[in-house]
Amino acid sequence: MPHEIIMPQLSDTMTQGTLVKWLKKEGDKVKEGDIVAEVETDKATMEMESSASGTIAAMLVQEGEQAQVGSPIAILATGQETLEEVKKSVVSRPAPKAAPAAKPAPATKAARTPAPAAVVASPSRPAPPAPVHPAAVGGRVKASPLARRIAADQGVPLDQITGTGPGGRIIQRDVETFKSTSPASAAVSAPAISAGQTQVIAMTKMRAAIAVQLLKSKQSIPHYYETI
Repeated sequence: MPHEIIMPQLSDTMTQGTLVKWLKKEGDKVKEGDIVAEVETDKATMEMESSASGTIAAMLVQEGEQAQVGSPIAILATGQETLEEVKKSVVSRPAPKAAPAAKPAPATKAARTPAPAAVVASPSRPAPPAPVHPAAVGGRVKASPLARRIAADQGVPLDQITGTGPGGRIIQRDVETFKSTSPASAAVSAPAISAGQTQVIAMTKMRAAIAVQLLKSKQSIPHYYETI
């Protein structure tokens, strides 16, 4: 009788998987334990084994599609039935009901991030010093070794950066700020799409899992903020 190959739970937190690539095709014979596909979980891309021996009669999930853990993704013909008979039985099955959409979680006090307060000069709290342009010693711009290495790797000219370190010394933060705000870097990082258009890039399973855990920690763990 036909045998269903289901989406396995390949990690503790996996609820669904993305079928990255089929390593077999319809009509191929497989043995139990053979690698038949590559599946992307919420943590990594892993190989999936066949749970029985037989001939692949139908693939229910195509490459790039997602499937819930425990749902069938392929049908094996394991007995005397023909591939056509197995395919007809798959077509005659009722379509699975879609899962109801999850309700958005109510906002909690922990989820509300207070806006940073503006720095105001007062007698007890002097205003922060203004940025100092990079001072040169003997024709050499003053910069920390880390800032020099980052600037060299990213092609950032140190003589155009305003240092905020002691004595106008350029530090790592200055290089990163200059890189993100300079017109040249903005032109390179801008997406190649026309004005008024949007481009949606799907997150990987790992990024989606990270986002879920960050939101969970933000909503369920008390946070407090200190400013020095």
